[in-house]
Amino acid sequence: MTTITDNSIPVQSRGVKDEMIAFVIMTVLFAAVPFTGLYPFFVMQALCFALFACASTC
Repeated sequence: MTTITDNSIPVQSRGVKDEMIAFVIMTVLFAAVPFTGLYPFFVMQALCFALFACASTC
């Protein structure tokens, strides 16, 4: 006897509204960075980690 199994994970597409909300939030945070006095190298590292996180979920 053989059993057919489906091991694939269903992919859900993101809505345009969710993407626009995320874009607005990221734009506001990115625009606020110069006024916070954060060390620029830390900001670059955080952006690199965010980029890696986005790449690993696709």
